[in-house]
Amino acid sequence: MAVKPEQEALYQELLTVIRRYDLKPVEILAVLSNMVGKAIAFQDKETMTPDKAMQIVSRNIEAGNNQAISYFTFGETKGRA
Repeated sequence: MAVKPEQEALYQELLTVIRRYDLKPVEILAVLSNMVGKAIAFQDKETMTPDKAMQIVSRNIEAGNNQAISYFTFGETKGRA
């Protein structure tokens, strides 16, 4: 799945903001998961089914995990969940 330049730019901006806070990785996961839940709630219910939303989330979790693995070694990321 190709990432659009504006999607990568948003990701980089979010990283910049996240780094301003002294949060544990589990806290970052909780905040971002909450944001995903809110983003799903904002979808057009006539065009987005719960199953379709979860497919998008699942595919992007896998894609993000694969990107992280390609960027870093296992020692730096402490593995993959």
